[in-house]
Amino acid sequence: MQQVIEKLAGDKLLSISPSFQGSTTIKRLATLFVILFLQLASSRITSAEDTSHKDATTLISKENLVDSSRPPGEWRSATVGQELIAHDRLRTGEDSRAAVRFGDSTVLRIDELTEEEILPPQVAGAKPTMDLKQGSYYFFSREKSREINVQTPAANGAIRGTEFAVVVAADGGTSFTILDGEVEVSNSQGSVSVQSGEQAQIKPGASPAKTSVTNAIDSVQWCFYYPGVLDINELALSPQEKDRLRESLSAYGQGDILRALEEYPRGRVPASPAEKIYRAGLFLVAGQLRKAENMLRDVDQNAPGRQALSTLIAAVTLKERSSSAPPQTATDWIAESYYRQSKSDLAGALQAAERAANLDANSGFAWTRVAESQFNLGRGPEAKAALDRGLQLAPRSPAAHALRGFVLSAENNLKDAKNSFETAIALQSALGDAWLGRGLCLIKQGQLEAGRRDLLTAAALEPNRAIFRRYLSENFSTVSGGPTTPKQTNARPEKTPKPKSRNAQTTSRAEKAASSKPRYVQSTPAPQKTAPPTPYVSQPASGIQIGIGIGRGQVYTHPAPRPTRPPQHPAPNASTSDGVAVHGSQSQQHTDKNKSTQKRKSTSSQTPR
Repeated sequence: MQQVIEKLAGDKLLSISPSFQGSTTIKRLATLFVILFLQLASSRITSAEDTSHKDATTLISKENLVDSSRPPGEWRSATVGQELIAHDRLRTGEDSRAAVRFGDSTVLRIDELTEEEILPPQVAGAKPTMDLKQGSYYFFSREKSREINVQTPAANGAIRGTEFAVVVAADGGTSFTILDGEVEVSNSQGSVSVQSGEQAQIKPGASPAKTSVTNAIDSVQWCFYYPGVLDINELALSPQEKDRLRESLSAYGQGDILRALEEYPRGRVPASPAEKIYRAGLFLVAGQLRKAENMLRDVDQNAPGRQALSTLIAAVTLKERSSSAPPQTATDWIAESYYRQSKSDLAGALQAAERAANLDANSGFAWTRVAESQFNLGRGPEAKAALDRGLQLAPRSPAAHALRGFVLSAENNLKDAKNSFETAIALQSALGDAWLGRGLCLIKQGQLEAGRRDLLTAAALEPNRAIFRRYLSENFSTVSGGPTTPKQTNARPEKTPKPKSRNAQTTSRAEKAASSKPRYVQSTPAPQKTAPPTPYVSQPASGIQIGIGIGRGQVYTHPAPRPTRPPQHPAPNASTSDGVAVHGSQSQQHTDKNKSTQKRKSTSSQTPR
């Protein structure tokens, strides 16, 4: 750069110095001119690169076997961060998943044994057309996006929505399940319009037919994240099995459950009950719930680890477990801890995690679960101590590194917190907690759009985690594709039950957010409210909930300085649908109580007996 400046400046000087005596001044002016010119050019290049990156389609998550192809090239292993262009193809292998993010932050989650091709937009400025040749994918967006076109062997879909799942069976039969929005499904035999909570089924050669679905979220259960719970020392694997599975077992013991899946010998069929339990646990790593359940059916209920996996499945899917037998092993107690958290019993979750650590003090999963449970109860120092032990025993646990990020963030050490979240993402790119944590760090560092993209990614990767959706829908929106702005309304209502009382004191926070302006039930008019000038992160009264979803939604607190949200003047003791009080501080309630007591005393003293 300096040589270029000097050369250009010298040339400029030679062209004018014969007729001017102030050569030194001219040289300085010429140098300044060249610097400004190069800076302007560099700025334009950087701006173009930023725009290109913003509009790029990128592979953001890869689990197990994921390949890509750019015709006429051959298939080759895809890499996280790889950019995809028109006519690029992507395919996933058995027990594998992937996620693609488009330039507008829309996320496409891809199930196992899926092949798709990115086709050019049908009209200028539109989104690419997705050609799904076989398999399943889940589409998630919170943008005010344009129509999306999906092409399948049986029918085409014009989607005007933000959340849907598409499945193409081996015979070409196709289904569109709409979680939020609307889709017009058509083929040469006819068309049908399908809305939220409905499904369109298309058999080859037949017209589309519309049906209702009981629980649309079940169509994307393959997206769910299952933490590691198995204590390898408790599995009764034979010496031959241990030798054959050495690499996989070693990775699992270190907490790297995704690597354990990748190292499991391909095509191997487990024979013993112990290996069947281990294999079922690896199926869950890739979200293959049906395969795991089928494998467990052939295993005795009392086999070590059998009950734990069933309990974990119930916790993640927010269902009731079938067995009521008390936990016995460390593995059982780890799964029991997750199940209790799914029932909002945080104190019970901690007790169960501590029982697991007492039974096997060398279990990294147990100590990490203790740390998560302590942190969920707001006990930072205790969580940090347990986490140090967990990372010592399982140094490649993505859940442990994500938790370390939250601990550091609570201490306002954003740089190291962000590094921990990125380590967790590198170990398991589909871990929603890590994307959520990094997104909040970016927001606190002023990188609002990048942080928002991470929050949307977290919500897309784990669609059963209400907290991710709540954070995304309550805090941010996009206006005409422009900058991020505070949002006061829910883009998508939560699937949690809402109170139906007419009393304003029992009105849920979700109901208030669903209105364009706050509702007040007061004897005097409420003062006018103004929106904060910059985006804020809402901070409910209860603590962080990480590790797993809970049945009635989650509340997350990210301790950090932030712009103050305008007061809503709610009635005291108003609570969320989770049953957690978020309006009306204890000090204010105490003051009101004292005033009421003093008023009664004053009235009583003036009343003659």
